[in-house]
Amino acid sequence: MKVLLIVLGLAALAAIGVLYAASGDPSSTPSSTTSSAAATTPQPQVSSGAASCDAQPDTVTMAGCFTRLRAELEGKLEAVMERLEAALLNLENNPDLAETPEAGALSEIRADLANAEEAWQRYRDTVCHAAVLYAIGGTFRNVVGPRCDVIVLEERIRVLEESFGL
Repeated sequence: MKVLLIVLGLAALAAIGVLYAASGDPSSTPSSTTSSAAATTPQPQVSSGAASCDAQPDTVTMAGCFTRLRAELEGKLEAVMERLEAALLNLENNPDLAETPEAGALSEIRADLANAEEAWQRYRDTVCHAAVLYAIGGTFRNVVGPRCDVIVLEERIRVLEESFGL
């Protein structure tokens, strides 16, 4: 359990670095005259959906955009999980696999996926909470939570689709 918490903590720190990394210029640093590091940190490269939210004229509109995009991505993640379950059911119902080692692995695959989903939710909650804490005091703080959720959801969807050929 301690190892898992350490790994989650390191992942949270790494994701904060991704969220606030300089956009290609390693020499750029936040100005020492501002009260919030998050307010002056360049934004990383993001998806076109996230970029369209970043382009909004103010933080209230940005937060609303990210909240809507997060809801869309949650729906997409649910659809990906349904496609994955359908693929597993197809394998389960394939008579050619009934007596093969693959058939016995289906319950292990499902258990691994359930464990991975639980760990991913903890990761998402932890890293996005840390990112929000990092932004406290800046005007961007109300955008950071939904923005982080979007970035992590996009990554989760990509990993599942690419790993399982969905």
